[in-house]
Amino acid sequence: MANTEFRVKPHGTLPGNQMVEFWRDGVFVAGIYPHEDGIRIVSKYIDGVEHEPGYPPAVVVQLSKVKESKSTTLRQLGY
Repeated sequence: MANTEFRVKPHGTLPGNQMVEFWRDGVFVAGIYPHEDGIRIVSKYIDGVEHEPGYPPAVVVQLSKVKESKSTTLRQLGY
C-alpha cells in the first residue's frame, strides 16, 4: 500500500477555515474543504465516486495512481 498522509492547513481563500490535504508517496493528490452544502473534494486524480449502501451512508472517492513525480497544489488547480 502507498504511503498516505493527511495534513490540516489553513484554507488559502476562505479566511478562518481549515482544509485537509491528502498526500500519497509525497505527492499532493486531493484537497478537502468546506462547501456551503457540505464538503468539496478537489483532485485531478478523481476516477469516480461510489455510493456505499447501508447505514450510515458513505461515499468512496476513487483516486487514480499518481503517474508523475511533479506535485500539484490546490493553488495550481485554481483553489
